Amino acid sequence: MKILITAVLLAAGFSPAFAGQQGSFAELAGAANSDAINLASPVPSKVNVGAAFPGMQTCSFTAVKDNTCVFTCANGATVTRPVLQSSLVANGCAKFIMIPSDKNKAAQSWADAAKAAYLAALDEGGLTTYADLKELPPGARRQLEQEWQTLPEGPGNESEPFKMLVNGRTAFVIQSYIHDDAMRAYVFNAAGVLVAYGEGSIEKDFAWLPLP
Repeated sequence: MKILITAVLLAAGFSPAFAGQQGSFAELAGAANSDAINLASPVPSKVNVGAAFPGMQTCSFTAVKDNTCVFTCANGATVTRPVLQSSLVANGCAKFIMIPSDKNKAAQSWADAAKAAYLAALDEGGLTTYADLKELPPGARRQLEQEWQTLPEGPGNESEPFKMLVNGRTAFVIQSYIHDDAMRAYVFNAAGVLVAYGEGSIEKDFAWLPLP
C-alpha cells in the first residue's frame, strides 16, 4: 500500500521528502479506501493540495499534446511537463503537479518593498514611529523580548519596536543597538512573520543578511 501511494506521489511531482504524508495525499488524488488504491479514479476538479504547502499552488492535468502533458493551475496559468514513461499514470501524465504560487511571489515583492522602505528611513535619520507593545504581532513581540534578554547590560544597549507603512500594509521593526556602535534590525509583516534581517556598525554599512 505504501509503495503504491509513494509511486503516485512521485509521478505527480512530489519529492521523497514528502513521502511521510502519503495518506493525506492519497485521498486528494481520488485514490483512497482502506483496502486498495484505484489509480484510474478521477481527481476532484477543485483539488488544492497546494494549500498544504504555503507558497505553492496545484495545477491539474488537462490534456496530452505532442508527448507533452498540459496542466491548468489554480491561477489560470497553463504549464507543461514531458510525458512520463510510467505505467502507473494514465497517458504518462500525473493527475496534478505543484508550482510556486502568485501569493508567494507577492509576499517576496512586499518583503523587498519593506527592505527598501527601511533603508530609505535610515537615510532620512531612522524610524520615528514607535509601535505599542500591545499592537506587536506575536513573532515581533517574542523577538523584542529575546533582544531584551540577550543584549549586554549597560548604556548604549537597547531594543525598540517601530512600525512603518509599506504598500498599504504595516511592517513592524525590532531595532537593537549594541554599545552605541552597532545595530541590528528585524522586519516583520503584520502576521508576525520575519521577512528581513540586517546588521550594521560604525565600521560596516548596514546590509541585509539571511534570515536567522
